[in-house]
Amino acid sequence: METYIRNMQKSLLNNSVVLLAAILLPCCSQPSEIQQKPAEAFKSTYSDYYKVTHNETEVPVYYSRVGAFVIIALENEKNKLTIDNHAPIETVEVIPSLGPGYEVENSTLVLDEVKPGKYFIKIDRNYVYPLMVFGYAAEEKKEGSHVFPAGIHDAGEIVLASGDHLILEKGAIVYGNVISENATNIRISGTGILKGTKIPMDESPGIHLINCRDVIISGITSLDPAKANIVLAGSANVQVHNVNLVGNRELRMNDDGIHITNSQGIRVTHVLTNSRNNAVSLRHDSNLDGFNQDIRVSGSWFWKGDYGDAIDITYGADNGKLKDISFKDIDIIHCEGGAAISMTAEAASFTDITLEDIRVMNASFMFLDIQLQESTTLENIVFRNIDYSGINHAYSRLEVKHNPGNLKIIGARYKGNAVTSPGDLYLRTSTPGIDIIAGSL
Repeated sequence: METYIRNMQKSLLNNSVVLLAAILLPCCSQPSEIQQKPAEAFKSTYSDYYKVTHNETEVPVYYSRVGAFVIIALENEKNKLTIDNHAPIETVEVIPSLGPGYEVENSTLVLDEVKPGKYFIKIDRNYVYPLMVFGYAAEEKKEGSHVFPAGIHDAGEIVLASGDHLILEKGAIVYGNVISENATNIRISGTGILKGTKIPMDESPGIHLINCRDVIISGITSLDPAKANIVLAGSANVQVHNVNLVGNRELRMNDDGIHITNSQGIRVTHVLTNSRNNAVSLRHDSNLDGFNQDIRVSGSWFWKGDYGDAIDITYGADNGKLKDISFKDIDIIHCEGGAAISMTAEAASFTDITLEDIRVMNASFMFLDIQLQESTTLENIVFRNIDYSGINHAYSRLEVKHNPGNLKIIGARYKGNAVTSPGDLYLRTSTPGIDIIAGSL
């Protein structure tokens, strides 16, 4: 009950601050172009908010409530993208940066020599409805036990057994969800879309692996899940690579990108998330064996809406363990409400946890939210080279009730300035003894 009340208080506080920010900073959170766009312009499958041409060929622009997106084969470095916005363009930001390689004329943006990769294109500070480009190098034809070719498919629940390979081919839109339990050697791949809009609210995640081993998930786009996009529960040796996880800001409140519980040997690389709730969440479930261990999240981009946190490590009072965890080379592009990085626990054991090279580009509420109670033990917890560069004064909270010296913040920067003491983090509260080290080690 105490945990529930604390979470409710945090949620109410977050929502109050978000509402105030929406009133005071309308230019950042609610561009006028969005308000002026008629609702009928948004379609269930495709969006006409942007028009995109790839090397003179128009490509489908897919609809989601958190941004439009295109899925394109960018097979070389000579790719030209022409983007027609619904209104004249004043400013452009491409993340990751393409340098000076673009031109703007009235409402048209032209990008030259776009390499394979994932990009957020933010026009006129549009934090509400960016254009996302999912550019893959090439798609290899593979044999699979479950293959969905180009077209729209009403698949419902897809159950995978040991040895199964689910393939969503280019142009496939598959309405349904995927579940596998106690299975080994599973593959989920392709460049198609798994879409959860026909699954009842909170019924099942987009992909749910329970006690599974030796799994590879690559290439696909998970869109608008009924719960989280991907849930790994009690699973081991799972690779999640080069996937796109897109939630639904208006309808789904529990649309985490990746939710990891009691799992080991997890590798998450080159993943883009745009969700209303947590981007990547680590939790402990006392009903499952084992604990989260040997988890690596790297080279990814997170865009989070108004619930939860971008990087979310939350442990309650059930004495959970967390060991050998690394988040490295992460861009948190936008974070409404909640915190960009959150680590909270009531009674847990945290050992060898590193968050390194984390760049937070915008946060409307909190930068760091670290709340570790007296019953939580710490050993070698390091935040290294974390940087906040947003326009807002996102505050931080550092409350470590036991062994605060075992948590180090090394080489942090806040709005361009080196962090040499807790006060440099625009603190709301702080515990003495946390080790703040300027520079790098």
